[in-house]
Amino acid sequence: MSKLLKTSVGCLMLLLLMTACKKDTSWNSSWVVPLVNDKLDLSKFVNDSTIDGSGVNYVLDLKRTLYNFSLTDIIAIPDTTIDRAVHLNSGSISVSPGFTFYNSVEEHELQLKDAQLKLIQIQEGYIDFELENPVGTGVYITVELPGVTKYGVTLSKTFFIKAGTQTNPGRIKESISIADHQIDLRGINGDSYNRLQSLVKIKSDPDGVAVSVTSQDLFHVKSKFRNVELYYARGYFGKKELADTAAFNVDLFNKIAGGTIDIPNTVVKLKMENGIKMDGTGLIKYLKSTNKQGTVVNLSGGQVGTTFTIDQPTGSFATLQPSMREIIFNSGNSNIEAFLENLGVKNELGYAIKINPWGNVSGGWNEVFPQSRLRLTLEAQMPLTIKLDELTIRDTFAFNLNQKKDKSHIESGVLQLDLDNAFPFEGKIKLLFLNENDVVIETVNASQPIISALYGEQNSQGLWHKVGTMEVPLSIASVEKLSESKQIVIEASFSTPDPVSATNQMVAIPVNAYLGVKAKAKFQLKMKM
Repeated sequence: MSKLLKTSVGCLMLLLLMTACKKDTSWNSSWVVPLVNDKLDLSKFVNDSTIDGSGVNYVLDLKRTLYNFSLTDIIAIPDTTIDRAVHLNSGSISVSPGFTFYNSVEEHELQLKDAQLKLIQIQEGYIDFELENPVGTGVYITVELPGVTKYGVTLSKTFFIKAGTQTNPGRIKESISIADHQIDLRGINGDSYNRLQSLVKIKSDPDGVAVSVTSQDLFHVKSKFRNVELYYARGYFGKKELADTAAFNVDLFNKIAGGTIDIPNTVVKLKMENGIKMDGTGLIKYLKSTNKQGTVVNLSGGQVGTTFTIDQPTGSFATLQPSMREIIFNSGNSNIEAFLENLGVKNELGYAIKINPWGNVSGGWNEVFPQSRLRLTLEAQMPLTIKLDELTIRDTFAFNLNQKKDKSHIESGVLQLDLDNAFPFEGKIKLLFLNENDVVIETVNASQPIISALYGEQNSQGLWHKVGTMEVPLSIASVEKLSESKQIVIEASFSTPDPVSATNQMVAIPVNAYLGVKAKAKFQLKMKM
């Protein structure tokens, strides 16, 4: 409603901003200008929510994800460089063309903090190779990574490096993709973890020359794992704590300046979904709601502050079934009504998730799959039934009317709103004019209220509605103060009175409820020539 009035009043003031030449002749002129012909429905009143309109009355069906951890949040492979300085153990040998003079396997430990991985599958990633040849003939260096396979084939790459010297070796750089590869990290004996194997073979160029190779000749073989994204991981993921806050704002509530709202008994659920095979515990430290006036309501009860276990899922890749845990807040076990009725603009959740709090009790069989999630969602489902008691909404916008009495100017006016209201709400409107110091210098009340649909009759759709007219008068005294105004505040207060008792009651909002508005400006203009 406030957005509509903002548009209407703004248009009115623009239309009235007129000037003319200085003359002694003057007369009054009456103007009527149509401004708005619109119909507002529930979508204009509800922000960032899901509304179910399949029944007779609207139902609020809200779902909000508060956090959502995936595989990469639990396990990540850092960019890792493996630098092998390959050389003879001692002495020197004469190498003829085409002779293989080095063939050796080594293990390299990946630095993964307290994680102990045995098997990973790569979705995306690269190995950047950099190789050096310090001898006077070209060489073929084959780098094979035992345990790194794609569809059962071991990763192997042969590079040719031109001849060089110890001070100016021949060099080559090349990158290869390791997407869709599987890496066995159990080491040479198959009983370890975080162990990557590399096999290096060096053969002299068959078309080269014979050279002498000594233990001082270093054949550098660098392999850098870069931008590795995992598809699957198995092992022990270590003990860690994921503690943070999640915040979500409801900007609509920024407009609320006073009054109260009452909602019926409702149930709000926090749902924990775990698709990662690991032990864990969770703790909701707090849920806090802060409204526009700064009033804070902390949610209490319903397991807030109580540690709970996180169960493991069942199944595997295609058959994975996440475990589910619900934390329920209702009127019997918590202050959920007071929490929601606070109309929090800012809402915060503090949480702590502990992974493997009891250590490696799985024997290294933690698993995380591509579809695995550790997710917490907030869900609320209830009939959109509310009671309003002078719930006041304010909206402010800039205003500037430069008019002088010795020129054509506004003397008085009326903003007329013809309303067709199918909502069970009653409303009162007033305008506040503020000067450059944000001080209210004039207040104008609408002459009539918005009348609730419950006082009306049924239309052709079977909806109760009430037709009426509302006027916002601008007297001569009010208009004289408009030149000092720099902002206009539109204030609307809503209640839900019962047609019989006139006291506010719970009302359901019928599907297809609307507020039809036709706005026009009627004003007197003093014309001077």
